[in-house]
Amino acid sequence: MRDAELSLSGIEYKIKKIISDRNALQSENKELINNITELKEELNNREEKINELEYTIKVSSTANLLSDNKNAENARQEIDDLVREIDKSIKLLNK
Repeated sequence: MRDAELSLSGIEYKIKKIISDRNALQSENKELINNITELKEELNNREEKINELEYTIKVSSTANLLSDNKNAENARQEIDDLVREIDKSIKLLNK
C-alpha cells in the first residue's frame, strides 16, 4: 500500500511539474510574440524612414543638377527616371 502511495505521489508531482512548465512556456511564447510584433513595427517604421530619405536624396540630387547649367542633360535624365518611377508606382497602386 505504501508503495502505491509513493508511486501516486510521484506521478502527482510530475503532473504538477508538467503543468507548471507548460504555463511558463505559454507565458514565454506570449512574450516572444509581443517582441516579434514590436520588431515588425520597428522594421516597418525604419523602412518608411529609408524610403523618405531615399526620396529626399533624389530630390536633393535633382535640385543640385538643376542648379548647375552644365548638367542640364543629366537633370533631364534624372527627371525622366523619376517620372518613370512615379508611373510604375501609380500602376502598382491601381492593381
